[in-house]
Amino acid sequence: MNKQFLVIGVFVFLLIVGLTGCTEEKDTSLNQNATEENKFLGTWYNNSWTITFFSDGTYTESFQADPWEIKDGKLLLYSDFSKVSFGLFDYDFSENDSKLTLTQVNNGKITVFTKQ
Repeated sequence: MNKQFLVIGVFVFLLIVGLTGCTEEKDTSLNQNATEENKFLGTWYNNSWTITFFSDGTYTESFQADPWEIKDGKLLLYSDFSKVSFGLFDYDFSENDSKLTLTQVNNGKITVFTKQ
C-alpha cells in the first residue's frame, strides 16, 4: 500500500514538474520590434519630404510602395522589392512619438519629421 502511494506521489510530482515547463514564454525581442515598427506607422512630413509607413512592411514617398524594416535597431528603407537598400538610418522618437528624427548612417545627415 505504501509502495502504491510512493509511486503515485512520484508520478504526480513528475507531472507537476513537467507541466511547469509548458508555460508560454514570450520572445521580448519580437514584441519590442513590433512595438517599434508600430511607432513608424502613418504619415510623416517635413518641409521637403512626406513619407508614409504601412503595416504590411511597405512605405511610400512617391507613388511606388517599397519595403522597409527595423533590423538591429536601424531603419532600413529599400528602393524596390529586390531589397536593394535605399538607406540605413538611426532613428529616435520624441514628443510622445509624434516627432521622428532619422540620421543617415553613412553620412550623418539628420532629417526630422512630424507625424501627420
